[in-house]
Amino acid sequence: MNGLDPQAYLADVLDRIQDHKINRLAEILDEDVDLLREIISNDDNLTYGKIISVVTGDDESTAALTDDGVDELRQMLSDPRRSAETWQEFLDCFVLDEDIATRARHIPRGSNRAVTHLAHIVLPLLDAWKGLRARAADLGRKLVADARQSQACRILMSNPDVGAIKATSSLLPLKSRETSGNLGP
Repeated sequence: MNGLDPQAYLADVLDRIQDHKINRLAEILDEDVDLLREIISNDDNLTYGKIISVVTGDDESTAALTDDGVDELRQMLSDPRRSAETWQEFLDCFVLDEDIATRARHIPRGSNRAVTHLAHIVLPLLDAWKGLRARAADLGRKLVADARQSQACRILMSNPDVGAIKATSSLLPLKSRETSGNLGP
């Protein structure tokens, strides 16, 4: 393959993507990137399914977070920050690398004002995006439920290549003709 090792290439791409994502997440959460890496390196730290591990080599993998994983991580970090004692306990429990734990104890959160300002802009947008995704999922479920109610849609969906959207959209021209009094072709 033109001298490329596909597995090494994919591993390199995934590593760069992961670094970008974790760096961006660190900016949004105004947290140390190494602290976040340390926390998500153990997939027992977040609820099952919120950390996705992508195998990149024989014994190598890279981690990514789902949207719910980002929310859980945000909450996980904000609760212990309410007092120095709970923050210390949190670091002792979740951060195995002592250098990272020491740095996290001594670097105040919010020390980067530009990032903090950006977070005030981006976080509401992320919340709005999450709301839009939830609304789209609700509409998708409603479409499927409505399609299952229709005898014609169920017949169309018996074909494995036809889903609720195709079945419903295929019947819309017929329904509009029925309701418009057959005025057009």
